[in-house]
Amino acid sequence: MAREKGQEYIDAEVVEGHVRAPLYATMTPQELLRQAEYAEFLRHTDLDRLRPDHDIRPTALGRYDEIWEQIRGHGEWLSAIWHRPATVAEMVTDWYDYIYCPIIDVIRQEESSSASRPHRGRPVPVGHAPPARAGRALRL
Repeated sequence: MAREKGQEYIDAEVVEGHVRAPLYATMTPQELLRQAEYAEFLRHTDLDRLRPDHDIRPTALGRYDEIWEQIRGHGEWLSAIWHRPATVAEMVTDWYDYIYCPIIDVIRQEESSSASRPHRGRPVPVGHAPPARAGRALRL
């Protein structure tokens, strides 16, 4: 547009910064909002620095807030058993190592073992746990 108006140069100030949650021109508005939530989650938790290989990527908006609340609740429990306030780094790493990862490992094992055996019975709608497993569902 500047060229159309005959301007040869545009005054601008370039500021270099580190982006913790990358943005791409091809992202949909939903994906941009999710990345904004992810950036805020990383600002609270420093998970990208504490556990660089983490793999927490919810598919729905608002889930990072729910995960942060889980971490905070876990931190309250840690503080109670340690008889001192838990730091955010302690809350995050303990939750990730001893709550999140073991649950994800079980889910992945179940998925790989169920993929190798034939499906029997009626199909389960996406997002619903079978009745026998409803109590074990992890909501992310």
